[in-house]
This record gives sequence, structure tokens and C-alpha cells, in this order.
Amino acid sequence: MNSIRLLASGLVVGSLVLAAPPSYGEIVQTTPGAVSSVQLSVAIDNDWQFTDGECLLVPVLATYGRADNTSIIGELTVTKPSDPAVSNEGTFLVLPGDPVSGQVLDEVFVCPADGTGEYRLSTIIRAIEPTSEQSFSLDPLTFWVRPAVSQMSDLVATSMKGGTRVSGNVRAGDADARGVVEVRLQRPRTSRWVLAGRIPVENGSFVGVVERSVSPGSRVRATLTQCSWCSRVSGVTRVS
Repeated sequence: MNSIRLLASGLVVGSLVLAAPPSYGEIVQTTPGAVSSVQLSVAIDNDWQFTDGECLLVPVLATYGRADNTSIIGELTVTKPSDPAVSNEGTFLVLPGDPVSGQVLDEVFVCPADGTGEYRLSTIIRAIEPTSEQSFSLDPLTFWVRPAVSQMSDLVATSMKGGTRVSGNVRAGDADARGVVEVRLQRPRTSRWVLAGRIPVENGSFVGVVERSVSPGSRVRATLTQCSWCSRVSGVTRVS
């Protein structure tokens, strides 16, 4: 799931035509679009995953042919069907001094604030000749962004006057997680979990006192929430 894989696939990308919707975890390519002076298609890897709290850079490989005196401007836009506010843009160029046919590798981005799930790449191509300009749109490509895998460790719960102190650490992928930990308590000889409070995660750690006292031996469940790029993870311990 990186530019190396996409470049390797680019050796045959010009001969691919997908008639069906893309499957999860493969290189997907548009049907070539064309005007009188330009033909072009784009391809991407449709399976991505956050590994930390930084933006993902998603390579886009354009395969083109053009008339000798024609420049190409490719306008890329990433949107998210579930969130109309997401609109991340990129641009690539092919100029008169470049080869009349070949491939251009560019990239678009998806940031942690954009979240995970289904995304779409839309492409508009402008073919600019000395005395005229033409344009065409390519069919959108769908790709997915998965959350970083989260892990919780060192979960400790201690009964104290006025509440229960809960602490622990949580990582997501290669980085400290962010977000909020929801704390639920279960008293001995009951099956009901009761929401006791929420503790912010700072630099991959959380510590706080929830305003509910329980006896030693009660169970505590801490669950990471509100991290847009992390998977949900829980830990369970007993109150000491």
C-alpha cells in the first residue's frame, strides 16, 4: 500500500480496463478519457491505513498520450461520501517539453481529521493547445482508509475516597493515541456495566478519577473513543 506498489503496477496499467466496481485491496484504474489532443487515465491503490496521526499521502499514477503542442493540467479532488466537508485537492502537469506519452506520479492526501472509511477520487483533465482548450472528466475511483490498530496497556484502577482512580496507556499504530477514554464499572455479582466518566488521552496516556466509588474486586472497562484515525480498543481490570 505505497508508491512502490503503484509504480510496479504502472508497467501494465495502460492495458487495464475495469468493468466492475473496485474490490477491496487492489490497484484500480479509470477507463481512459480523451479529447482530440489528449488521452489519459489514472490509477490508485484502493487500500490505505493510518499508522500515526499524520496525513496519508496517496499516490496517483496518470498514464497519458498527447499531441506534441498540447499541455495537460490534471485536477484531482478527494471527497468523502459520508462527510461533504471533506474536499482535498491536488494538481499534476504535463508540459510541451515532456514526452508525448508516458506516466506521471502525483499524490493526494487524507488527514486524520478527515476520518476513516470510503473516499472517492475525481479527476478533471484540461488539454491546453496554443489556440484552444478542451476538458473532460474521468469516472471517480473509490478507495478506503482504515484506522490504525490501537492497543491499550498498563490499565490500573484503584478505589479511593470520593471515586475510582483509573490510568493506562494507549497506542495506535506507531504513535501515541489521542481521544477520550470512557470508563464503565461493574460491581461484583452483577452483570450491568455503568458509565462512570470520561478521561482525556494526552500523549498516549490517561489518568483521572471518576466520581463513583466501588469496592475492591469490581471490574473496570476503559474504551478509547473520539480518535478519528484510531481503531476502538478496550481494556478490563479489577479495582484494587
